[in-house]
Amino acid sequence: MSANAGSNTGGAFVCPFCHEEESTHNRPLHLRTCRKVEKDVQVERVQRNTIDAEYDRAMGRVR
Repeated sequence: MSANAGSNTGGAFVCPFCHEEESTHNRPLHLRTCRKVEKDVQVERVQRNTIDAEYDRAMGRVR
């Protein structure tokens, strides 16, 4: 069997909220924007990602 055989070559995950299958590559975006997730959870995720990005930028300046 070749490495490219099968339908799961790119990897996939099933969203625990809406149960849709998404590619692994789209997983972070889908989890931030999934319509079945409670809004406060989405807001908290976006804020955490913003904080992470600001931290990375600050650490980049130090290095």
